[in-house]
Amino acid sequence: MDDATVAVVRGLRVYAGVGNTLRDFDRTALQEIAGSKIRAGALDSAGYNPDKMTLQAWSRSDKLAVTGILFAILIGIGAYFGPEVRRAIRLDKPTNAAVTAPPVLTAITAKNLNELRRQNRVECIKATEAEKTLAEIPAGSYGFAYGSYLVLRYTADEIKLKPGNRAGPFDIFEVHKLHDGARLAVFYVGPETIDRLRSGVPVGEKLTLYSDAWQGAPNLVALPLSGIKCSRDREVNPTDDIRDQRHALDCEAK
Repeated sequence: MDDATVAVVRGLRVYAGVGNTLRDFDRTALQEIAGSKIRAGALDSAGYNPDKMTLQAWSRSDKLAVTGILFAILIGIGAYFGPEVRRAIRLDKPTNAAVTAPPVLTAITAKNLNELRRQNRVECIKATEAEKTLAEIPAGSYGFAYGSYLVLRYTADEIKLKPGNRAGPFDIFEVHKLHDGARLAVFYVGPETIDRLRSGVPVGEKLTLYSDAWQGAPNLVALPLSGIKCSRDREVNPTDDIRDQRHALDCEAK
């Protein structure tokens, strides 16, 4: 034994001679004080017996075992506070890595109708195709529909079309069926509405869409029929001139 251990043992023997106070001395506490372990039999049924006590330094395997236990405890603590483990044992609620942006309604724009038709690559339906529905006309075609069809339709494919041109009645709206199957309706909107459509109109926001251009709505747009829901077709006339008569649809983005 080294000098420090011998000194501790001597001190314990002196203390044992004073009385039997060490009878209840915990064996684990004695190990901590002496810096060594006590072999079995160090304490007998009669109490503390220093003659039977032998001290032995910790072996290398003992130190490695304790080190391994402490290391495992540290790993367990680290894992407990790790985010993946916390989520796995339901201590943390998972968060979505990507947030889905809410749907918005945007418009196709053009300077005039001819440019829009070229852009969409559509041609007017023939006279023999009059009264056919949007589902029945070929892709790459356009025709005209009354505003009531856009309000009362059950589906876009049920809209009935007729051939014509924009010199016709003011209560008709141009409808395009693109080559990819998309269904678009052509409208005129005011400056405030065109700005909203360029940035994207959220679902549920109101829109007023006109059949023809006028001073309050000079901007041409094409909107997907799947993106609007119209509740009313009404007649508007900014002046007393019959030539200024227009139809407006009260709609909302969907």
